[in-house]
Amino acid sequence: MSPTSPYPDRRAGQRARTPDERADAAGDRSSVRLADDPVRTPLSHTAPVFDRGSAALAKARQGAQLGARAVVSWARTYVLPPRYPPDSRMTLHADDGVRLAAVELSGPPDAPCTIVLVHGLLNWSRAPRVRAFAELLARDVHVVVPDLRGHGASGGCSTLGLEEPRDVDAAVRAAKVIHPELPVVTVGWSLGGAAALLHAGLFGGVAGAVGLSSPAWSASVDRPGARRVARWAGSPGGRLVLGTLLRTRICAGCPEVPDSGPVVDAISPAFILLVHDPADSYFGPEHPEQIMTWAREPKELWWVPGGGHGTDLLTPGLAGRILEHVRGRLGDSREGREPRAHDRAPAHAHDSAGRAGAGSLGLHAAGRSDGE
Repeated sequence: MSPTSPYPDRRAGQRARTPDERADAAGDRSSVRLADDPVRTPLSHTAPVFDRGSAALAKARQGAQLGARAVVSWARTYVLPPRYPPDSRMTLHADDGVRLAAVELSGPPDAPCTIVLVHGLLNWSRAPRVRAFAELLARDVHVVVPDLRGHGASGGCSTLGLEEPRDVDAAVRAAKVIHPELPVVTVGWSLGGAAALLHAGLFGGVAGAVGLSSPAWSASVDRPGARRVARWAGSPGGRLVLGTLLRTRICAGCPEVPDSGPVVDAISPAFILLVHDPADSYFGPEHPEQIMTWAREPKELWWVPGGGHGTDLLTPGLAGRILEHVRGRLGDSREGREPRAHDRAPAHAHDSAGRAGAGSLGLHAAGRSDGE
């Protein structure tokens, strides 16, 4: 040890190290590990302690937000939906006695026709999307919107397509009473589209039928949406939930709707318009293609890629296109046409032809449902 050095380990003549140099040396030594020393990982190299918990918390918050939005949407659709003016409400009766609630929205004085708007499964006339679309159409035409049996404020229970054409006929007859001088066109989606097409072939009395996301046959669950709702409609507990929470009462053991080919063929000379998303999560593109095969002219199919199913298609753009198409079809020379034999089909005609050939355009509890 040098007598002049204040450091006992410093050799004579060696320069004293600065604090920074001492810190660097300490860091170098800390990086040297003996064989029996445990591995020490710098704290900065470890994953944040709360990363996993934070991700779980974020996921929980996202789930809560989605759940809250679902509850709000349910409440707006089934608990506190917008009301129509009292003078627009009607009570109708199908030819088998089922009481039906309906509303009528008056269009402009020069309206070219009345549209009967037929909702799908799990819908009703006061659902926000249904009402918004009805009000869009009512800017140009008169509109009648019934609640199908088993839905909303109507009586009875849904038969998933077998008896719903009767409900459409009640609304068509009401439209003709209100505006007897105007033709009637039916527009429906999913279950409502099937009911509109079946009505046009069984009862007639309409200038045309427009089907959005319409099925062509029953008892097939090849798409996830149809399988999902079929599980609810096919079980007592599921039907109880649908009736309690979604205002949709489905009959137990609904008979499957038979082949639709002869009924669709009988729609002509009334026009048919089909609108469908090829990627529809309920009914694939083979459904409208089959209906087009059955149908005679005039007929038309519009593909709407990415449009979705049922009420997803109810946009202002589609409302405008449908109205333009209807005006064009009504402009065709149809005056003086002799009434078809089934324009005023008696009840027994529907019972025989309807049950033997009402077509698989309906939704069967084992395989078809609308969800929107």
